[in-house]
Amino acid sequence: MYVIVPLALREPAAAPFGALWLAVLGLNGYWFLVRLAYRVDLHEHAVRWWTPLRSGRIPLDRLHEIRPSQLGHSVVVFEVGGGPAVLVMATRRFVGCAEQVQAAAPRVNVRLNWYLRLVGLFGRNR
Repeated sequence: MYVIVPLALREPAAAPFGALWLAVLGLNGYWFLVRLAYRVDLHEHAVRWWTPLRSGRIPLDRLHEIRPSQLGHSVVVFEVGGGPAVLVMATRRFVGCAEQVQAAAPRVNVRLNWYLRLVGLFGRNR
């Protein structure tokens, strides 16, 4: 960033590149700091989630579905009735968490793709 802004000020042709670079930086910051949860726990009939800049709670009676995202193999969507969906980065313990949610709330539709099952299979603690 310290290189892009001075370069854009000296070279007018570099200004669109600098603006595009700053836009991509802002978009990535938004997704990874605000939208994409890195942790999910089942706690007292609710799913708790955390991102670096915010956190929240989804009561199990409002959770409709857990499904793979169209954004990538390792992103999972928690569909919530009456609220925005929560995006979660799936790690090796995600399959176990999804199974716990399914056991606690059988009406929640849990769909896992081949990648999530593979991560859960090879990533579990023995």
